[in-house]
Amino acid sequence: MSSPPASVISRYVEDLDLPDGHLLLANLLWRTFVELSSREAEAWKALGGQRSFPGRLPDDLLGRLREGKMLLDSSLDELGFIAERYRRSRFAPVGLGLTIAPTLDCNLACVYCYESKRVGRMSREVEKAILNYVERELPGRKALSVTWYGGEPLMCQETICRLTEAFLRIAESAAATYDAHVITNGYLLTPAVADRLEQLGHWRGIQVSIDGNAASHNVKRPTKAGGPTFERIVANLDSAARRLPVTVRVNVDLLNPQSCHQLLEQLVDMRLAPHVRVYFAPIHPFGKGCRDIAERESVKVCTNPEFAGIEVGLVCRATQLGFKTRPAFEGPWLQQCQAVSTHSVVVEPDGGLQRCWIEVGEDDKRVGHIAQPLEITSRNNMRWLRFDPTRIDRCRDCRALPVCMGGCPKRHVDGAPEEFLCNQIRYNLKEIMALEYLAKHRPECLPKLGQQLGVV
Repeated sequence: MSSPPASVISRYVEDLDLPDGHLLLANLLWRTFVELSSREAEAWKALGGQRSFPGRLPDDLLGRLREGKMLLDSSLDELGFIAERYRRSRFAPVGLGLTIAPTLDCNLACVYCYESKRVGRMSREVEKAILNYVERELPGRKALSVTWYGGEPLMCQETICRLTEAFLRIAESAAATYDAHVITNGYLLTPAVADRLEQLGHWRGIQVSIDGNAASHNVKRPTKAGGPTFERIVANLDSAARRLPVTVRVNVDLLNPQSCHQLLEQLVDMRLAPHVRVYFAPIHPFGKGCRDIAERESVKVCTNPEFAGIEVGLVCRATQLGFKTRPAFEGPWLQQCQAVSTHSVVVEPDGGLQRCWIEVGEDDKRVGHIAQPLEITSRNNMRWLRFDPTRIDRCRDCRALPVCMGGCPKRHVDGAPEEFLCNQIRYNLKEIMALEYLAKHRPECLPKLGQQLGVV
């Protein structure tokens, strides 16, 4: 038995006791897991969690720890690696990203909506300017990725179809891949519309938001006339999810966690668990249009530490029911938000450009216009490009950095309070880590883990 003196324990290793007495190790930077027996766990814990490696371990365990990158060469600067890769990826001309809002109008009147609604649709002139932009910027890049946003983007189906067909031609000519995402409230996602989207193809995801069961959802997401929307959205979901890659975003506050559990049960009864991915998001006072939601009786905002506990229960239950959830450790590696990338912009209906889609409709935050050259050093651009979590002390020192990469840049830019600044993964890291591992490798242990976490 020996321990090479050059080895150190990675600064991003987390461990969690599993229900059967085993110990799970996860390296948050290198996205690796190592499961230890109870005897191996004792040897690991005897090291005391220090970064230096003073202990002696069996050779076979040492080999597994090195292979799983729990032990690293002492010359490797992990934080420096993260910083370099982060800066390189945000400026690298590899792909081109567009978030397009063909309208800021919407058919719903969600009580917490952060946008200032405006009637109007994207003109053919703006469509042409977008295509000119893509034709100019895409050559030499490997991928074009488009997200359809709003308002409610499905109010502008003709724009989506026209531009998609043109994007496909441009991408083919540039030898680049193409994929798309749409963020919709689902009310207009009828079987006929789903047919049309299916024919266009190349969808990376169709996101539909639902706020718990019918009683909770209809209060939070009514029509403009105040009518219910739940039954129609769920019926549309039932059709679309069987032929399109649908994700259900479940919006959560302190009033509706139980109704979110009931929604999961209803989707299971509809046999949709194999066909949809679910993820859970906190309702927060994000943008300019929703700063008064604390005064609404129908919404009770939860802080990120509060949401972290709720999320664990929901993810655990969803996993037990057979849903795929959004993986914390298998998603894009060290990914930066599009708002701080030089190769991604948000296009408003009149051609105005934003960095962050939460600021859509805020004219004073614009960074340019799609028909004009972008001034990268303008004041509004630089407020985003100065953001770098590897230069923020609280982020540099946080073991969750490789997973959250600082969380939402807008909250840093706006000076959000601490309880909304740090991503919830900081507070439920070990539990989410265990759920993700067991779902993939040892699903038979999920019920025991649920009991351990207090999830019925």
